[in-house]
Amino acid sequence: MAERKSTFKGDLKSERAVNEFLQKYLYSYLVDDGIIDSFNSNTTLDQQHKGIDTIMYIINDETEEAARCINIDEKAAIHYARNNLGDKPLSTFAFEVSYLKDGELKRGWLTNEKYKETHAYFLCWLWIKSDADKYNLV
Repeated sequence: MAERKSTFKGDLKSERAVNEFLQKYLYSYLVDDGIIDSFNSNTTLDQQHKGIDTIMYIINDETEEAARCINIDEKAAIHYARNNLGDKPLSTFAFEVSYLKDGELKRGWLTNEKYKETHAYFLCWLWIKSDADKYNLV
């Protein structure tokens, strides 16, 4: 059976589902355990276009807020999600250095100046329920 192609809207919905999962099962635990001060995943459209999905605030009361924040770009291998915990995870993750669009070479997200405010990348390998649509996760 051929692999179904992704859609932009479906990709965005799936990325949002991954972010909501991380908020509930990772970031909130980091706050509760005193590892970070707080986090904000309600980033603005401008921040999202700069590759900022979540902002973590480290614990340090004597530092300005701007110096305490870590801008995180969450990268999930949604199209390679596994649905059996026995399956092997991906052994690598592709960092988009450049790509061709309409015959023109474009800079990828890793090297694009547009994303210079990103401080860290959170790479996610996913296992999903066998009946889940990886192109439309909820």
